[in-house]
Amino acid sequence: MNYLEILTKAQKTRAIEYYSAEVNVQPLAAAATADPTFTVGDADFLITDITGVARDPANPTVVFLGPAITIQINDEGSGRNLFNRPHDWFARIGVATDPYMLPWPFMVKQTSTVTVSFASIAGAGGQAYNAQVCLGGFKIFPRSKSVDDG
Repeated sequence: MNYLEILTKAQKTRAIEYYSAEVNVQPLAAAATADPTFTVGDADFLITDITGVARDPANPTVVFLGPAITIQINDEGSGRNLFNRPHDWFARIGVATDPYMLPWPFMVKQTSTVTVSFASIAGAGGQAYNAQVCLGGFKIFPRSKSVDDG
């Protein structure tokens, strides 16, 4: 997809730069939930892909490809969720070499807070995870000069 095609005329004149935001939950216990956040401070953020990793807290060299976790992503600024309900990790989280590409990018406006809600669907006594989700895309700055111009 040529992302420039979906930007407004004003956005196309702004400085644009690759960006990735990540959130962590260490550990996410069995049957637990967590809602880490990040704030998009200096620019709009066009999210294009999602990647993640879930590791065993007792042995970080063990990676789970299909952990018993659901996620939901919420843009508090607009009040919009990325999904109609929490989705299974395996259905929406890619890996670095094969990211889950959103069928259409998700725009988060400058100064918005994004919440990534994790829920373990492992029963009591089940596996805990150190989980990390990365949202990749582009920052679209509010000025038309180069990002390097400060």
